[in-house]
Amino acid sequence: MFNDVTVTQQTSSVETTLLGTDTTPVAGPSTVDELTYDEVAQKMIVSIDAFWTQQLPDVYGKQYETLAQGVFPLKPGDEAPGCDAPSTMFEDVAGNAFYCPAGDFIAYDDAELFPGLYTKFGPFVIGVVLAHEWGHAIQVRGGVSDSVAAVTLENQADCFSGAWTRWIADGNAAGLTINGADLDGALGGLLFFRDEPGVTSADEQAHGSGFDRVRVFQEGFEQRPSHCAGYETDPPQPLDLQFRDDIEFATGGNAPYGDLVTFVTEGLDNFWAGVFSASGKTFTPLSVAAHLRLFDPDAEEVSCGAQTLPAATLKDSAFYCAPDDYVGFDEPGTLQRPYDRIGDYAAAIELASGWSEAAQDRASSTLAGKERERQRDCLSGAFTGAVYIGDVNDSSGKPVALSPGDLDEAISEFIASGRSQPGASFERVSSFRNGFLGGIKACDFAV
Repeated sequence: MFNDVTVTQQTSSVETTLLGTDTTPVAGPSTVDELTYDEVAQKMIVSIDAFWTQQLPDVYGKQYETLAQGVFPLKPGDEAPGCDAPSTMFEDVAGNAFYCPAGDFIAYDDAELFPGLYTKFGPFVIGVVLAHEWGHAIQVRGGVSDSVAAVTLENQADCFSGAWTRWIADGNAAGLTINGADLDGALGGLLFFRDEPGVTSADEQAHGSGFDRVRVFQEGFEQRPSHCAGYETDPPQPLDLQFRDDIEFATGGNAPYGDLVTFVTEGLDNFWAGVFSASGKTFTPLSVAAHLRLFDPDAEEVSCGAQTLPAATLKDSAFYCAPDDYVGFDEPGTLQRPYDRIGDYAAAIELASGWSEAAQDRASSTLAGKERERQRDCLSGAFTGAVYIGDVNDSSGKPVALSPGDLDEAISEFIASGRSQPGASFERVSSFRNGFLGGIKACDFAV
């Protein structure tokens, strides 16, 4: 995670306060963690049913009717009602979960899929998946048109799931509370179900990239189910990124590590030069040796101003040193490792955070702590949005471009770097998303 450094390094703390159109603290204990696996599933089912009993009249002007045949967790040998067939067997749902309009029921793989999600992402993700499938039942009850694109229906179901999550966070479910760690786990689950890089919204089976799915989930969380209902006539625009050639496809869109650092830092310099130039000011490039230091804390000393920084605090760290005007990165821990484990844009987003912090200092920002961190994430999103629309070039004038999966890699890095601070990942992704979609203006940044 990127840390602030003035003369001595400071590890910033992040409070679990969510950003968005409507902010609400999500802190304290989670009753979900106190439940067994089976109890979690049952609590989620009861709460989703209660949520739509309350919300459907306001959202669609209709009284809610519960699922006619209920919810079926299936293991090998189990059987559920038919869905355009005499019956539904475990093999029909293995590795999946679905809503059947013909039978008005939900079935899911209770042998591997849900237990695996529970173990990997925490108990709350079970509810997120069930709330998504329930969203399809709500589309039937709300009379959503059959002509709506498949990916929009999936986006809307994710949005409904986010709205239900907010309802839980606001304390509306009897005996059920969640916290920041639960929200971070929800993001991890959404990424797990993302489309493969290169799949476009035109695909009839498309559900959306990880970025798209997280985006609409957070929109539902921030703006409630009535906003989600509006997708029928005003759908979110999917970010369709396709591989440009066979070479990019073969590499998964990952540039060689050495090339990545060069063209991303040059692109960052050009992006920030444009931002400062618009206000009649100059942004000194940071990609040159005097302003960019890649170090290995196990092998060398690092100084900032008159002080030598303790090696222990530099592990897995990145920082901006104001006295010497440079950004520094533990290269093995903060750049190379995310690159190897996640992909090239996981490292790129750490670089973007460094440039954002430098820009804040050069613009004499008075923000501190959490507010400064969240603006930095927003600014990194604004840079990424500029890359997406083709407004960022390297030093040769060649456009810096996003590859399919890059945005998902950024979110994955936010989740990975925020694990020690429950709720931070959800906040960081929200701020990054705001900057990506709204540009510099969305970040309340002034030069």
